[in-house]
Amino acid sequence: GDEYKNEKKRKFDVIDDIKTIAIDDIKTRFSSKGMSKSDTSSFYANVINADDDFCAVLATNTTGTSSIPSTISIWSQHINSIFNSSRHIRDPEYIYHDFTAQLLQYMTPQKLQSSVKKLPNQHWDTVGRVVDLAFERWKYLNSKKIKDNTHDETYASYKPRKVNILVMGGSVTMGVLCASTPVADTIKGPGKTFARRDCAWPARFNYLIHSILGFEPHDIFQVDVLTLGGTNSETATTIWDLSLMPKNTPYPDIVIHGYATNDMHVLSELEAKKKNKTLEEMILQVNQVFIRKVLSPKLSGDGTCRRPLPLLIYYDDYLGNEQRKILETNAFAKATEILSSYYGFNLISYADAVRELVYSNTNEYWFSPSEWPERQVHPGMGMHIASSWLIAFNFLHLATTFCSMNISSNNHGDDVFSEIRKSNTVNTNYQATNGYPELRKTGIKYSGEPVQVLNSLPPELNDALTLDNISEIWKQEGEIGNSVTGKLECAKDAYEMMPRSCVYSWVGNLERKFDKASHLDGRLKPVLTSNDGWESMDDNSKLGFCATKKNAKFEMIVKNVDLPVRALNFMVMKSYGHKWQDSEIVIDAFVLKKSDDAYDNKRPNNMRTMSMNIPGYHDKNTSESYTYRMDLGIDGKDVALHEDLMVQIELIGGSTFKILGMAFCDH
Repeated sequence: GDEYKNEKKRKFDVIDDIKTIAIDDIKTRFSSKGMSKSDTSSFYANVINADDDFCAVLATNTTGTSSIPSTISIWSQHINSIFNSSRHIRDPEYIYHDFTAQLLQYMTPQKLQSSVKKLPNQHWDTVGRVVDLAFERWKYLNSKKIKDNTHDETYASYKPRKVNILVMGGSVTMGVLCASTPVADTIKGPGKTFARRDCAWPARFNYLIHSILGFEPHDIFQVDVLTLGGTNSETATTIWDLSLMPKNTPYPDIVIHGYATNDMHVLSELEAKKKNKTLEEMILQVNQVFIRKVLSPKLSGDGTCRRPLPLLIYYDDYLGNEQRKILETNAFAKATEILSSYYGFNLISYADAVRELVYSNTNEYWFSPSEWPERQVHPGMGMHIASSWLIAFNFLHLATTFCSMNISSNNHGDDVFSEIRKSNTVNTNYQATNGYPELRKTGIKYSGEPVQVLNSLPPELNDALTLDNISEIWKQEGEIGNSVTGKLECAKDAYEMMPRSCVYSWVGNLERKFDKASHLDGRLKPVLTSNDGWESMDDNSKLGFCATKKNAKFEMIVKNVDLPVRALNFMVMKSYGHKWQDSEIVIDAFVLKKSDDAYDNKRPNNMRTMSMNIPGYHDKNTSESYTYRMDLGIDGKDVALHEDLMVQIELIGGSTFKILGMAFCDH
């Protein structure tokens, strides 16, 4: 219909604008060569297919010199394109035109710049790899357009892969209450309904960046989003470590952490005090585990090379109001500031970008949650639109900063760009290059000189780590990890899937099309052997397997496992009130050898078994998810290849319980 026609016209208009800008740039770049106007299109094709480096093209096409323009100057020069590309793909009439324009004016380049908290100073080689992948993909797609238009088969002979981005987060990143907007509140009737995830900033960033570049969503950046309400960084560690992701999820080039609000919410002061910790200490501890998992080197699927580390980006979106005191609302910011300085990952703060706008009027809800001073942590659409700009701005800032390092080195006549890519370490052998002077005396070694920085994660931050032992611990741990770090890095364009770790798994609502009771029924059917009183439910947008009566129980069998099973992982919901009082389950696990004829409720003495109890009630007035692990890898109780695993779960306390996910895995 008309909506489809309008959308197609807009896309063609954007592409035409991109082509016009590109051709104008090229005409300026090559005017000294006396090219005629009729030559520009073919010359544009030649430039796209040339073996150009992104940084050299960025410098020449924007400044005409070898210097890189600042992020702010590039952003400011393209405000109109950014605004036009901010229209949601499902809003062809641009209902939110005026609201978006006013948001953009509030989000000045200076405010966007204030969101840059920490650069990935130990991972510039990773930034370079991502820049290369994105630029090669962009060149390929442009050459493919020319090929399609001219039928010239010399174009697009090589097909570079996409840049894979994985966004992980809780309910804010999922887009809960994203549809809330002052437009509908002020002018009754206009409003546009969006699904949560489609309204949220990860989807908006995907639309924005590709619209600016003149392509369809996911054409250059494959943005996979794993978001689940009520989860935090502890859950994220389990999801990452066990690869609890949709089938065929690619191994990411970029991982964006979006659990700031949930870490402040789930890891409350009450929970921290129970463990005799401050909230900041608790957040630091839980996030350090996640960071070390993501940044630990891993071998490729065939074990022949080392997977390149993903670029880890933390996104701090928390402004309140789980805590009312301003100093207390900064616990996540302070903890991640320490961690990002120590581990060298990228830290972005939405909170710092809009803080003064919010603090000057805490009743505003363009950038912060509505309903203040009532308890509410989910901001509306304004935050998600602004966040898409913040992520795009920071991506651009990474690219321009990386290129500035490259160009400044090249200005001295030497190509150090490849050296930046190869390693983040400092060269301890002095070289009089790139502007550094010749030494007056050579061959002299002064005492106390630094050594080569180790190519491994620094030791874990804890109370036992001191200035007296950090060097030795780092050296020892680096030597232990040599079996992985010593391998050559896989090719940058190698396409790897997330490793498979589990013989059976599911997590309710984590996958976009796994949010209904019928979806869970389909996942349980192949393994469920008996059931008395348990039912799949998707109440309150939380899909799970629920006990509906006292003493409810079920049994499941995973036959002929094709991976060893050493741990059973369960994600459960804890809640409050009379309904959940005394809620508790017991889980019994059995290994069925081929000689065992016991697929009923019998428990033969020769079967290896383990048990675990999990409570479903807590004394906080909120429903939260927790993860539990039953370790089978003790005393030979794990499940070997081709054996069968039987799991029985029974409600032994209360009248209800909710299992939100389970995973039977090799670790």
